[in-house]
Amino acid sequence: MKRLACGAALAALLLAGCDSSSVPDAKKAAEKAAEKTTEAVEKTAEAAGKAVDKAKEAAGAAAEKVADVADKAAGKAAEVADKAVAAADKVVEKVAGGPNKLWEIGGLPGAECAILDGGAIYVSNVNGDPMGKDAKGYIAKVSMDGKTADKWVDGLKAPKGLAISNGKMYVGDVDELVEIDMDTAKIVTKHKAEGAGLLNDVAADAA
Repeated sequence: MKRLACGAALAALLLAGCDSSSVPDAKKAAEKAAEKTTEAVEKTAEAAGKAVDKAKEAAGAAAEKVADVADKAAGKAAEVADKAVAAADKVVEKVAGGPNKLWEIGGLPGAECAILDGGAIYVSNVNGDPMGKDAKGYIAKVSMDGKTADKWVDGLKAPKGLAISNGKMYVGDVDELVEIDMDTAKIVTKHKAEGAGLLNDVAADAA
């Protein structure tokens, strides 16, 4: 403040033309100027302080809003997660209880393998000794609702694994691979498996 006062006093002296008689007046003018300058500085500092306080308040309010939004979002996420866990628990509980039985059918002696094709289920039936060659085995054709089961192809040894490809059914029949035409239900040929102990599963490329 002393520098401001000296500057004001110097200005007053210059205006007075350096007249010694006007020095007291210049001094008073300089003091007044210094007081006004000090007052202006104080007001500016006060205004700046208030502006800083308001900025802090605004920032605090914004931070609170952001925190509130984050809390709500976290709550929603937790709620969704809880629902997902509950749904998963229900699925696990349902699966653990085992599949639902839609229907059951009897009268298929020694049923071994089943395969689905053309709206029907084909079931191989050993009908006796699994290693037997007494031609008692057969393939049954079962309806999709399980209400009917007809003998489709008979005269087999002890049929087991089934596979279907290119309109033909292939049956593992002890020591032979039997080929059956799906349209006519007739045995096309039998492929001998020399040295086979027991043909069980059969697999075929998709067709």
